Amino acid sequence: MKGPISADRLTTIELDGRRRRELGERATHTAATTWFGTTIEIGFSDAEAAALHRRRYARLAPKGSAALRGHAVVEVGATYFWVDDGPAFRWDDPLAPSALQFLADVVVRTEYFMERSAHLSFHAAAIRVNGVAAAITAASMGGKTTTAIACARRGMPLYSDERCILDGDVVLPFPRALNVRAASLKLLGIDRAGGDWTFIDYADLFGDVALPEPRPLRAIFFIAGRGPTASVEPMPLEAAVTALLGAPLRSRARGSARVVEATRLLRRARPYRLTLGTPDETARLIAQTSHE
Repeated sequence: MKGPISADRLTTIELDGRRRRELGERATHTAATTWFGTTIEIGFSDAEAAALHRRRYARLAPKGSAALRGHAVVEVGATYFWVDDGPAFRWDDPLAPSALQFLADVVVRTEYFMERSAHLSFHAAAIRVNGVAAAITAASMGGKTTTAIACARRGMPLYSDERCILDGDVVLPFPRALNVRAASLKLLGIDRAGGDWTFIDYADLFGDVALPEPRPLRAIFFIAGRGPTASVEPMPLEAAVTALLGAPLRSRARGSARVVEATRLLRRARPYRLTLGTPDETARLIAQTSHE
């Protein structure tokens, strides 16, 4: 397989009903979860991928029958992903179970947040800072999860390390299990042998603490890189709207309506350009800026 595992490499395909049924007969291993009242089930042809998906969403246990169903089926070197009454995709290289789970999760999450949910969301970690919430967003491997963990260890509890979910302008908990790369563990001073730490529950990092109560989002930190010390500066609205749309921002809105949503959100949640220092120094700066 060439290149990193990225949903951008999925090929959109036409998959008729007969073919979906034929492939679906192989999806004998299921994993279900409930997001904000909607129960979602994914059928996998790979038992280990299904087990990983159940582990990923262990804190979001299924309640009731599924309203949204996805599928991830391997057939002769290609893998097919689709959502009932929704889009279908193909991946043409062999996939490890963890990669299979990741792509199935992306396909279903995108469909849910763009077509089936009234919530606004974007790719970001979200934390509570006293009586408000703040979001931390970055490109993949840009330091988002490391920074969020550092914040949580300094008393800023974590809503999610993956998606900031909004009901209006109020952040809701979305506690997926975390993946922490070996480089992040080193930066955080966590002594653990064996490389990356995957599919770990919040309790493994922070102890048995309650999830934070929903709070209004009042700051968004866009990670711009690393420096000798942590620094932050206000971000112009136009630049912040572009960055938020590219996070990406997910909702049912399309075109100019999504730009309006982003602009409204950023008039309530002040945007900042964040340069990372050490994780602990950066967490202190986020706390100070959010208080101000």
